[in-house]
Amino acid sequence: MSSYKILRYKLRLFLPALLIFVFAFSAQSQSRAQGITAAITSAKPRTASATAATAPKARPQTVALGGLPTLAKFEPARGCYVGAFIELDHIVKGNISNFEEMTHKKHASYFTYCGYGMPFPKAWVDKVKAAGGAPQIAFEPNNGLDEVADDAYLRAWARDAARSRVPIFLRWASEMNGPWIAWHKDPRLYIEKFRLVSEVMRQEAPNVAMVWTPFAEPQRLIAQFYPGDDVVDWVGMNIYSVYVNNGDVNRPAATHGGAGC
Repeated sequence: MSSYKILRYKLRLFLPALLIFVFAFSAQSQSRAQGITAAITSAKPRTASATAATAPKARPQTVALGGLPTLAKFEPARGCYVGAFIELDHIVKGNISNFEEMTHKKHASYFTYCGYGMPFPKAWVDKVKAAGGAPQIAFEPNNGLDEVADDAYLRAWARDAARSRVPIFLRWASEMNGPWIAWHKDPRLYIEKFRLVSEVMRQEAPNVAMVWTPFAEPQRLIAQFYPGDDVVDWVGMNIYSVYVNNGDVNRPAATHGGAGC
């Protein structure tokens, strides 16, 4: 059964009963990213000259004894990772130490946004790495999919990611099933670009795990944007349960779509 079919089955069981923010990182966070960091310490990105002569290959699936698949890329042996988005919080203001002191909880991952065309967020990644966490980056083509290409910019971005020497969860172009998104209109083009970005990251940055993350609604459009098991490492789901939008008491969620965006 494909990753998407498994996700869809689980959603049909649990979405009617739950309204949660599914952010594929939560529990067993005392060790945080140390275990997944060890998984890529010996990995080295290929050079551009080497990749030019190599045809894209599908990712092999590792199978354990008995025919059961082994752990996916950076997947914990048990539990999941606790993560947080704190960059816009008006109290901690992105300070990881203050946030973890306030919550009395070590976190395995932290999250931020990066628009396509912007430099790799090295300073922020270094901050998360120094705190013992694994960065999750929402890499978003806000000007549309036409600008996404296998070019010097994307290759340089991927190499900068590789040089960070820390596991990175790359949430590329999420919520693609939502009409409020610039990359929503053409599922075929979306799949083409997702596969392109995944292949570049595979060649240049073995420490990057590709995260495919639709929004919870509309469910009927999710399947047509799935790019394939061979290019997706993690499947996520964005669901927001908020009282007001963006912390503004003058924008109650109930009158602005309830999506918190």
